[in-house]
Amino acid sequence: MPNHLLHEHSSYLQRHASSLVDWYPWGEEAFAKARQENKALFVFIGYSACHGCQVMEQESFNAHLTATLLNTHFISIKVDKEERSDIAHYFQKVYQLTNQRPTAWPLCLFLTDEAKPFYATAYIPHEPRYEMMSFSSLLEVTADKYRNEKALLTEKSEEILHFLNPKENAIQATKLDLSIIGRVTEQAKQLFDAQHGGFTQIPKFPQTSLLDLLLDVYEINQEEETLHLALFSLRKMAEANIRDLSEGGFYAYCNDTQWLNPHPVKNTYDNALLSSVYLKAYRVSGDIFYKTVACEIIDFMLQQMSESSLFYASMSTEVDLPARLDKTILASYNAMMIQTLFKASRLEPTYLEPAITSLEVLLELAYIHSELYHVTLLAQTPKTKAFLEDYAYLSEALIEAYECTLDERYLVMATKLVNAAIEKFYVQGTWKYTRGTFEADAEIHDAPYNSPVSTMLSALQRIGSLVDAVYQKFIFKTLERYSYDVMRQPISSPQMTSMVIRYLKDDSIIQR
Repeated sequence: MPNHLLHEHSSYLQRHASSLVDWYPWGEEAFAKARQENKALFVFIGYSACHGCQVMEQESFNAHLTATLLNTHFISIKVDKEERSDIAHYFQKVYQLTNQRPTAWPLCLFLTDEAKPFYATAYIPHEPRYEMMSFSSLLEVTADKYRNEKALLTEKSEEILHFLNPKENAIQATKLDLSIIGRVTEQAKQLFDAQHGGFTQIPKFPQTSLLDLLLDVYEINQEEETLHLALFSLRKMAEANIRDLSEGGFYAYCNDTQWLNPHPVKNTYDNALLSSVYLKAYRVSGDIFYKTVACEIIDFMLQQMSESSLFYASMSTEVDLPARLDKTILASYNAMMIQTLFKASRLEPTYLEPAITSLEVLLELAYIHSELYHVTLLAQTPKTKAFLEDYAYLSEALIEAYECTLDERYLVMATKLVNAAIEKFYVQGTWKYTRGTFEADAEIHDAPYNSPVSTMLSALQRIGSLVDAVYQKFIFKTLERYSYDVMRQPISSPQMTSMVIRYLKDDSIIQR
C-alpha cells in the first residue's frame, strides 16, 4: 500500500511512496496524528543525490524491524531538503547547535508532538558502529523515553529553541577598509595545497567562491601569487577525476586530496558556478584552456541535465546504487545556470539563445501572478513560495540578461524582485532566509554554494548603479552588521568579502 507521499510534487518524496515506512509529508495531518496518539515525530530530511540517504533507505527503511518500530511508536515525516529548504535550513541550525559541528546529510530529528526538536543527528547506522547504537536500538530507547520521560524531553526541546533564537546582541561592527584585500591572499596561502591545488583537506570541495574572489583580488593587486592560487587550483581540478572527462561536468567533491576519488554526484549549482569561474579565469589570464573547460561544462548541462530548456537539480552516478536523476526544477539553481549562460554568450554568441529561452521558460513556470515560487516539476503548478536565494539568484540572472540584450523588461523585473526581497526578508541589516514558522537568518557563508545574502547584495549593487543609488543603504547596513567577522576572516565568506571590496571601490568613486 502506498503511504502519504504518493501525491507530493517532489520527485524525491514520490520515490518513497511505496516504502515500508508510513511516511507523511511535513504538514498538519502528521502533527494532528502525533498529538492524537501521543507519539513523537521522527523527521528525515534528505534529497535525491544524498549517499547517506540512499544507504539508510536500503539498510533501515526497507528493513521490516525498523519500519515496524517507526510505524508503531512514531509518526514519520520525510522532507525533501531542496523542495523545503526553509525546513532544512531551520533544522540545520538545530543540528549545529546541539552537535557543535557543521551539518551532515541526511538529517534525522526527533520532535515532540508539538513539532519541537529534542534530538538531532545525521546518518544512523543499521548496526552498531562508530560508537553509535543501531537505528532500531535508538528508536526503542527514544520511544521508551517519550512514554516515560516526556516532560524532560519537552523541557529539552524548549531549551534548544531558547538557544536557537537568542535575544539580539548589539552589532559588533568594525571599520570596512581595503586592507581586507591583502588579508585574502595571506589567509588563502595558509590553506593552499601547493601540490594539488585547492584549500581544504578531506572531503575536498572546489570552493568556487574563494577562487572567484582570488581572481577579483588579482585584478586589483596584480600580484602573480594571488593569480597562481586560483589558476593552479582550477587547472589541477580540470585535469583530475573531479572533472568527468568521459561524460562531462564536475562532481560535487572528492574524498582525497588529489581530486582523484570523486563523490559521484553532479549538482547544477556546482557546475553553474564552476563554469562561471572558469570563464572568469579565461578573461583574466587569456589562457584558452579555461574557456574550453567552461564551455564543456555548459554543453554537458545543456545536453544531459536539462529538459524543456530548464535544468534538473542533480545527477547521481553511483555504481552500487540506482541512478536517482533528480528532475526537480529549482528557481535558484536554474537562475545560477542561466546567469552563466549569459556570461558565456559574451564569448560564444551561440549561448545567447538558450540563455534567453531558459530565462523566459523559468519566469513562466516560477513567477505566477506576481509571486515567485521556489520549486516545481515540469508540467506541474508550483506550491512552495520562493526563499531569499531564489529572489537573489534570479535577480542576478535578470540583470545579466539586461546587460547582454539591453532588453529593459529584464531590468524592470529585476527591480521588482529586489524590492520584493527587501520587503519580505530584510530586517535592520539582517536578511531572513524565509519568514513564518521557520524564520531564521540567512547564512553569509558560501556553503554549499554562494550565500543568498551576498548574492542579494550583488544584485542590489548592480541595480543601484543602473537604476537608483538608494539601494546602497541596504548594502552598507548589511555589511556593517557582519563587518567584524568578514574583516577578520575574509576567506570564511568569500562572496561577502567580494561585496565589501565592491562597495568600498564604488564608494571611493562616488566620493571622487
